[in-house]
Amino acid sequence: MVITNIKKKKIINEILLIHMKSLISHETNNVFMLGVDELQPSQFYINLDKLKAIERQMAEQGADAFDPIPVRRVLGRICMTDGHTRAFLFYHLGFKEVKVELETYDLDWDEYEIYVSQCIDCGIKQIKDLKIINNVDYQKYWLEYCKAIRELFLSRSVS
Repeated sequence: MVITNIKKKKIINEILLIHMKSLISHETNNVFMLGVDELQPSQFYINLDKLKAIERQMAEQGADAFDPIPVRRVLGRICMTDGHTRAFLFYHLGFKEVKVELETYDLDWDEYEIYVSQCIDCGIKQIKDLKIINNVDYQKYWLEYCKAIRELFLSRSVS
């Protein structure tokens, strides 16, 4: 049987996920605590408007009201696939650990490798390294960047 590079990556990622789960001693149903400084971001910026909304929700409902932050091993690092704003707020409020869960969605992991490698290249290796920008700039710099990366992947898959 011939296994393509993409299939090999998926198999390796699944093995790494199983291994990562086994290393975490206080997990429950794929949810466990992890040091906030151990999380590798997969984006460059925090949207100021979203941060303010999350701050209000935190003030009204407390930390337990938030879903765990989804994580997945990408490029050998434990990466956030979502929840950057929550993690950023928790970090700045002094939380040492955050509730995380293993990512269950089958996202485009090749695309995530680009985001993570770009973050690392830009010195974004922990949640504290993210820069807060306004909503207009977030749309312009981050969401447009993501759109361009997706279009690049789509154009490669068509050719």
